[in-house]
Amino acid sequence: MDRKPCSVLAAEAVKDARITFSNQYVQDLLDQASKISYFFDEKARYHIEPKDKMKEEGIPSPGLWDTVCMAFLESAHYISSADYDSAQSCLDTARRAAEDAFAGA
Repeated sequence: MDRKPCSVLAAEAVKDARITFSNQYVQDLLDQASKISYFFDEKARYHIEPKDKMKEEGIPSPGLWDTVCMAFLESAHYISSADYDSAQSCLDTARRAAEDAFAGA
């Protein structure tokens, strides 16, 4: 999982008041989310400090915040491991069909 996009989108949703939390969890979520370090690279892309580095610095894992962020994970396609062979077969068939179609172009 790439934490960057979903973390940024979740933080924006909180700032824009598009998402709110039960009073029971607000303090824990604020504590966790506010301790995640981030920076921008030379292409203005977000980078978030990895959990192992956070652990080295004594910052606990932001598990509850990460769970909220998963609701903002976009463009993800999930398949169960039991369906992997079937899905892989469909991908292989589609790839061959595309290759055949472009071969004649």
